[in-house]
Amino acid sequence: MSSNGSGRSVASDPATRDRDARPITRQENHEQILAMAERLERGRLLDAPAGEGALALRLAEAGFEVACADIDPELFRAPGLTVRPVELNQGKLPFADACFDVVTSVNGLHRLWNPAHAVAEYARVLRPGGVLLCSVPNYAHLSRRLRFLIAGGVARNISEMAMEQATDDPAAHFRQPILFSQIDDACARAGLTIEAIETARRKRATLGWRLVAALVRAASRLTSKRNRRVFRTGQGNSDAILLGSHHLYLRIRKPG
Repeated sequence: MSSNGSGRSVASDPATRDRDARPITRQENHEQILAMAERLERGRLLDAPAGEGALALRLAEAGFEVACADIDPELFRAPGLTVRPVELNQGKLPFADACFDVVTSVNGLHRLWNPAHAVAEYARVLRPGGVLLCSVPNYAHLSRRLRFLIAGGVARNISEMAMEQATDDPAAHFRQPILFSQIDDACARAGLTIEAIETARRKRATLGWRLVAALVRAASRLTSKRNRRVFRTGQGNSDAILLGSHHLYLRIRKPG
């Protein structure tokens, strides 16, 4: 079912779909965001971008009243739910102010050329005291820093811009290596506060990795105070980012 971008709902029709909704991102990202959502009080939740709707289905099963939005509604395969088309770079989410208790954004911000606009829209539709649960690739992880130093790239999906999408809209194929400092700045501008940085479970960093991390932290003290503030070096060199998982999971709150 095609969308004309008017903001109307596009229903998932199981009769026209040849398979169930599946995660577009890694399964662990859905698991972690779901675990974070389950700690919250149940209420109205927006999943944007929703992808095929795999996470939205699980959130609905967990007791949330779920709405969905995505730039590519043709991908949506979640029976019983509807998706609204939206362009998060510059469009307005087709929902009223302060109407959601929770917003989930799973691996969406690095796919936008204007992520600050999306964060501002998330803030607009969140009720006071509401929570944004956000996952992004951890491009500041020590292994990715070394990969860039040695190989000149941080991730294949950044080097290869064409992605599996049902739409030819260039905005749906865009990727950028977004950093924690950019997200923190966008949240501050939107009146949101990052409460916690979580990581997926993984093996403890080896002694070698910890020694390299210690060298990075020591070298960072040679940079100016202004750069350390702008780059959020303290947070960027924390264990959660430098030595944590390859994705960051952020709990962000709108003041009550």
